[in-house]
Amino acid sequence: LNNSDEWHREMNIELYKNRRQLAEKILKTLSCTFEKSQVGMFLWGKIPDNYKDSGELADKVLYQAKVFITPGFIFGDKGNRYIRLSLCANEKMLGEALERIKLIS
Repeated sequence: LNNSDEWHREMNIELYKNRRQLAEKILKTLSCTFEKSQVGMFLWGKIPDNYKDSGELADKVLYQAKVFITPGFIFGDKGNRYIRLSLCANEKMLGEALERIKLIS
């Protein structure tokens, strides 16, 4: 609460903007669709129809790319066709995840 306005601006505008762009690239690489208007610390993507559910895609990414993505079904039935990416990971980690996922897509 005692941080300067500049600190908040840097965190909210630059840092998370860059993370968001990487997360969007991950979703696009996985052929997921998403609403650009989403806000917050997570980015949700709708999985392609060729996967039976979000667990199938999450398992593929985990076992083939060694990257964990959150399958939406853990949040209930309405999340079954979605995956969730966290913007809490730093840019280096998101960039590495993107490169690994590119190799399996």
